[in-house]
Amino acid sequence: MKDRHVKGAVLIGYMNFIRDTWGKEDMEEFISASGIEPDIQEDRWYDDVWTTKTLAWIAENKGEEHIERSGKYAIMNLGELSHIVKFMDIMSLLKRGSENYKDAYDDGEFIVEQGNNKATIKITGSGVDDKYACRAWIGVFEGMLEATKNNGTVREVRCERDGAPHCEFIMEWKVVTPDMKRGRVL
Repeated sequence: MKDRHVKGAVLIGYMNFIRDTWGKEDMEEFISASGIEPDIQEDRWYDDVWTTKTLAWIAENKGEEHIERSGKYAIMNLGELSHIVKFMDIMSLLKRGSENYKDAYDDGEFIVEQGNNKATIKITGSGVDDKYACRAWIGVFEGMLEATKNNGTVREVRCERDGAPHCEFIMEWKVVTPDMKRGRVL
């Protein structure tokens, strides 16, 4: 299998989740246990095994339920981008997903098929070696819904780990009008 790489920004998001959720001591414990460099740079490529180690540490030390929370945290705390996202609709955000995916990972593909208040998201090369990757993606997509102020659900319907050609997620939501986003319900 080809080596896969991830941008430091992804790892930083998960590491910030650890630090902000459980504190400096647990962050230091994570760094020590995982062997991951503490001075990761956002725009540098790293071996994706570090993502696997990070998600495994969270699951094994804090509980699997925190995997989705870590994905949601990462997408909700993107610095300036998290403020811009609040003014986007969910489909515009998902359409940018393919471009953003290529910026963050050097292998695989992110495809969105739009439906009526629904999207099918297909990701290849995402988690063949990582049993927690899909749960983290669910958290990312839930974070997208929350950031765009949409009530909805996300579920995984296919997984590469189970022999499917891609991981596939179904996202469904209620329509939110611009007035509703600003707090005015019609």
